[in-house]
Amino acid sequence: MGIVVDEMPTRREIRRQDVRRLWYAFEDAVNRGADETIEFLASPAGTRFRAILAGGLVLATPMIMKHPFFRTPVGRVIQIGGAAALLAKAADALRDWEPEPPSARRSADRPGDAAAPTAWT
Repeated sequence: MGIVVDEMPTRREIRRQDVRRLWYAFEDAVNRGADETIEFLASPAGTRFRAILAGGLVLATPMIMKHPFFRTPVGRVIQIGGAAALLAKAADALRDWEPEPPSARRSADRPGDAAAPTAWT
């Protein structure tokens, strides 16, 4: 009967664990950031921000369309496809969007349980 020796993890395994830990921390930060962004956009201040941003985007569309990118072959195809109209439409959609904050969705999923899992977690 041999002696059982605990094997030390190799440097490669340690690096793999570190990368995995960093990836999970990154994923968690992105999820929290998305939730907080949607919470803000659903607030009265977020509604004002969306209206101002959309108005600015509508006003800036002619300048955006003069960007050097739109002088390339791909840019010309996008211009022909009506990029200016699409930008204006996107601005209108942004202005009119009424986001549902993640906290409201959680409470709607399970009444009385604010910690219900959502697609954002």
